[in-house]
This record gives sequence, C-alpha cells and structure tokens, in this order.
Amino acid sequence: MAASSKVVEQAADELYALSPAEFTRARDERAKALRKEGQREEADAVKSLRKPTVAAWALNQLARRRPKDVERLVAAGEELRAAQDELLA
Repeated sequence: MAASSKVVEQAADELYALSPAEFTRARDERAKALRKEGQREEADAVKSLRKPTVAAWALNQLARRRPKDVERLVAAGEELRAAQDELLA
C-alpha cells in the first residue's frame, strides 16, 4: 500500500506543478498509463485529483519557488494572530 500511495503522491506532485491548462490532459494520460500497467487503484486515485483553481495554482507555484517567503508570510500571520488575541484579551 505504501508503494501505491507513493505513486499517487509523485503523480500529484508532478501534476500540480503544471499550469491549470495542462492539468486535466496530463492527469488523464497518467491515469490511463497506470490503468494500462494494472495499477487500477492508483489510476482511480490520480483520476480523482481535481484541477486547481488559478488562485490555488498560483499559491502552489509560490510555495514551490519561494518556500522561504511563504515561511515568512506564515510566521507574520501567526504573529498578527497572536497580537490580535492579546489585544482582545
């Protein structure tokens, strides 16, 4: 089971790196290839992956290309939340 989830994980990682315009065709091709290889469960799992919205795709690209910036953004959000909690307490 771990190997099959690894196959799906790798496929998802590769698919979500693509532009939204390329996603559906590439996903369907990957699922078809897996099915042809006899990996039906993995093919079904890949086929069930949904095309990301443009906003989700953009954030994904930012996280892939600028992980340190995303870490800083998340840290700033946590600091802001803590400051608001303190102010409202």
